[in-house]
Amino acid sequence: MGKRKFNFLLQILSTFMLVVNCQEKSFQELIRYLDSGIDDTVNPCDNFYDYACGNWARNNPKPDGFNIWNLNQIAKNNIISKMRNILESDIFEENVQLAMERKYYRACLNAEATLSTARKFSRDMIIESTELMTNWQGVAEYYASKFGSNFLFHIALKSSTLQILRPREARSNKMKNGKLFENHINNYLKTITHTRLLEYSRQSINFFNKEFKKFVVSVRQLVFSPKSELKNITISELQEIYNRYCPPENYHTHVNWYNFLQKHAEGSEVVFENSSHMNIDIDYLVNLCEIISQTSSIVIVSYMQYNFLYDVQVAFYLSTNKNHLDYNKTSYSCIDGLPLKEKIYELLADSDEFYEKEETGNIVFEGLKSVLKSEIKNSWFDNATKNKALKVVRKMKYCLSRTDFPLIKRELERISYKFNIGSLALENLINFRKAQTLYKIQLSQQSVDVRRRKKRNIHINAAYDSVSNFLCVTTGFFFAPLFEPKAHLISYLYGIMGHKIGHELSHAFDFSRIIQYMGDYISNNELMNSTFLKKKDCMVRHFNNLRIDGHTTLNENVADTQGLKLAFKLLRRLIVDDVVQKKEIERYFFLSFANGYCESRDTPFTDTIHSPPMLRVIGTLMNMPEFAELYHCEEGRTMNPREKCDLWSVPSEPMEM
Repeated sequence: MGKRKFNFLLQILSTFMLVVNCQEKSFQELIRYLDSGIDDTVNPCDNFYDYACGNWARNNPKPDGFNIWNLNQIAKNNIISKMRNILESDIFEENVQLAMERKYYRACLNAEATLSTARKFSRDMIIESTELMTNWQGVAEYYASKFGSNFLFHIALKSSTLQILRPREARSNKMKNGKLFENHINNYLKTITHTRLLEYSRQSINFFNKEFKKFVVSVRQLVFSPKSELKNITISELQEIYNRYCPPENYHTHVNWYNFLQKHAEGSEVVFENSSHMNIDIDYLVNLCEIISQTSSIVIVSYMQYNFLYDVQVAFYLSTNKNHLDYNKTSYSCIDGLPLKEKIYELLADSDEFYEKEETGNIVFEGLKSVLKSEIKNSWFDNATKNKALKVVRKMKYCLSRTDFPLIKRELERISYKFNIGSLALENLINFRKAQTLYKIQLSQQSVDVRRRKKRNIHINAAYDSVSNFLCVTTGFFFAPLFEPKAHLISYLYGIMGHKIGHELSHAFDFSRIIQYMGDYISNNELMNSTFLKKKDCMVRHFNNLRIDGHTTLNENVADTQGLKLAFKLLRRLIVDDVVQKKEIERYFFLSFANGYCESRDTPFTDTIHSPPMLRVIGTLMNMPEFAELYHCEEGRTMNPREKCDLWSVPSEPMEM
């Protein structure tokens, strides 16, 4: 137990947690773990993060090969270890799915041995596409046929309707770090000038480079421009609208949409009809046509080839960096990017023990909803606004993203196993990508309602979707060390999971969504509008004072603050009234919350939406009078500022502006 002993909690908390096996910590082990991170040389009233996490990195050393080491990464490692055991062990009965998953995995492990073959395979694809360079349309059809994507738009499926969307997942549209993005582009351009694609003078090459960069930036800006409404139209109607803005007489911009879409279906028995309906981002396609009209074919072709070669998984199979990875690191990368995990997931998560874990998450969610309702009922909203907000909470649903740990289901929940797997990992990936596009197209021809998935890498996260009013958490949350049911420590459950779910619940009423849900109610009430603006200003100034941009991080900061308050208030509902016991439980609640953000990292923090981990901890706790009271922090100390921000509380006096 270390320096704090309270075995009496075992009996109190046993009704809230469920015992499972695996490598989960016992009660004593978890207490020792939380205590081991504490740096007693730091006063918790000065910097609680340094106090709670000061010795964390020393006692949880970061393994080689990881830029960041924290609870999420440790949990992910545990999951991958369990998956590796399934893939490499013969104790699990093999069926068709598991056999394919293992075969795909073995080919990935052997990628180093087949590196030269993979590079030749990719070169052949580039050469084949280059030979079609009389026009970019032919190259786009080539990648649609071979890879299932042309990188200029994305085919998705919602319910049973195909969608033509913006290609947010294309590599050129995913690079957030400006310097890294520029390096990728420059490396590609250096390579391409040595190929048969550019047999020009240096002056021509410089012109090409500028035009290429301009096209990449223009498409990227268009992709992330304000969303436009999808239109449910037929293929012939799409052609008619497109021709209106991009006349077929201009061959450079002309697209035969029926033929183009049929190329995506090549390899299946599906035959589109001009009367086939789809949901289409027509504004995006029309604006894309305008960009294309100002760009040469050679640049557009190079753009598609760049997105193929620099696709994250394609690049992995073509990289020499794998030569420097030991077996465990190669295995880790192969499992992390393994697109086939249906049977592995079933073996990991389809059990009575895991269903009990899921139920724990649902209990936490419902408890937090109850607290949130109370907060709204006692808030500064008028009755009409309260009713509107309570309606949102009542209808809010909880979901566990069951399929392969996705963040939010954006595409098919199910995937197709109908493709060939051989010894060449890159070819397997290309076959897989094409098979999934065919699967979406085939399902669109059936009267079925299918769920959606995003991507198949392992994520440990939670998210609130305001459109569906769903709060989804990933299964990764239910693995140690994020979830420790064996320990029976309710403080840890609500400090980690309670805060994460509370954070997402609070996103339903962050400052942007309050405007979305109740904007008219608030703007038409002078007192409410004034209170809203003052509370927003309080949160912005609070984090500005911590030397972080309080505007860009505003919604995440309010979700952190209100989410932890929800979790803490729910905890107080559940614990006993004994003062000594209550203080110990609350102390470990705050320690658990901070531990969720303890980390060691080699790379700088570049996220502009969230505050850095340390500020997420201290910035949130500075707004909690219960924390200051527990740790006896005098008013005016760092962790107990005189002004505190709270979204729901009724102002007792005029707030500063």
